[in-house]
Parts: sequence; structure tokens; C-alpha cells
Amino acid sequence: MIETFLNPEIIAAIWPIVLAGLWNTVLLSLIVVPLGLLGGLMLALLATIHHPLVRWPLMAWVDFFRAFPPLVLLVLLFAGLPFAGLELGGFACVAIAFFLNTGAYYGEIFRAGIDSVPSGQIEAGRSTGLSRLQAMTYIVL
Repeated sequence: MIETFLNPEIIAAIWPIVLAGLWNTVLLSLIVVPLGLLGGLMLALLATIHHPLVRWPLMAWVDFFRAFPPLVLLVLLFAGLPFAGLELGGFACVAIAFFLNTGAYYGEIFRAGIDSVPSGQIEAGRSTGLSRLQAMTYIVL
């Protein structure tokens, strides 16, 4: 058992691959998390618009990317985009797929947070002379 799992020769041979995987994971996290937060915030701010032409496609987008399995999305992007004439590398496909997935989740989290602020708080800010954007920025967000 020790010879199989703790073999120093195998560990020495595999260590560069493990470090490369760790570096890719860190780099992917540094790219996807901030972009997902920004994308989710944009989705949540769009959700405050109550017009059906904005609301329904937005709800479909969020529901689709939250329900769609990320692994299937990875396969579709990596294997399907070349059929559309767009070839991206593996890292770019993973970043896009995870961005779409995390952005949808963050969007729902931000939307719930925005909806939890009582409307009286926004009205109070508006009564002091804040614009709708300023009230959203300074009071809600």
C-alpha cells in the first residue's frame, strides 16, 4: 500500500503536473470569481427593471445557467463552438463556462439581497435628493 501511494519516484515524477494543475486552478479562480461577481451584479441590477421584455429573457438566462450542469456546458463549449466556427482553447472554454454558471448564481444572490432592502429605505434616499442610481448605489448596494 505504501509502495503504491507514497512511492517517492512516482511523487517526484508527478509533482510538476500537480503544480501546473494548482497554478491553473488559482489562475482560473482569479479570473472567474471577479468576473462572475460583476456579471451577477449586472444580472441583479437588470432584474430590478420590471419590464417584461427585460425580465423574461433575464429569468430564462439565470434559470438556464443555474440548472445546466457545468460539465455538460464545458463539453458543449469545447466541442460545439468549433462547429460554429469559433475555436477556443481549453482554458478559455472552462473560464467562460464557469463564468456563465457562477454569474447566474451570484445574480440570484445579489437579486435576493436587493429585494430584501425595504422599499422605504430607497424612498427615504430618493426624498433626500438622491437619484435612482445613487439610491441603488449608496443605500441598496
